Amino acid sequence: MPLATLALLAATACSNVLLVAPAGMQAISPPVADPVPLPVQLTWTEPEASIQAQIDRGERYYVVFVDRPPIAPGASLASLVGDECEGATGCPDQAYFAELGVYVTAQPQLLLVRLVDQRTSERAGAADRHVATVVIADDRGVRDGEIAASIPFVVERESADG
Repeated sequence: MPLATLALLAATACSNVLLVAPAGMQAISPPVADPVPLPVQLTWTEPEASIQAQIDRGERYYVVFVDRPPIAPGASLASLVGDECEGATGCPDQAYFAELGVYVTAQPQLLLVRLVDQRTSERAGAADRHVATVVIADDRGVRDGEIAASIPFVVERESADG
């Protein structure tokens, strides 16, 4: 299935913005230590002009991996698809990939409305830590090159105690 049919165009009206720089993979804002409430708006700077032009033409896409490692350079998103999609019409789709923590977008941003609570402790104040990694893929869903941007962030949650 072409990535164009999987493209996720994220909403932009959100104050919980995390910025990612593609080359140095450094968080720009907010500081990683500051918890952010849901929804979380991930934003990254566009890559070099020649790659951005290919994204604008629909030849390349951003793929965001949340709380999972990205596919290796040269690997395909199809490698993530399980047997449950075999013979199923319309599978995989955006919802399928979202369940895997994988989002495809033509925009340098992604709005995460819900995230699985990653806290490993029931104690009050336990941190809900997440990591998002952005890579580039071609229109066949194959990761293109080594370019990647990654940012750890903490989601503000109510304590387990109430």
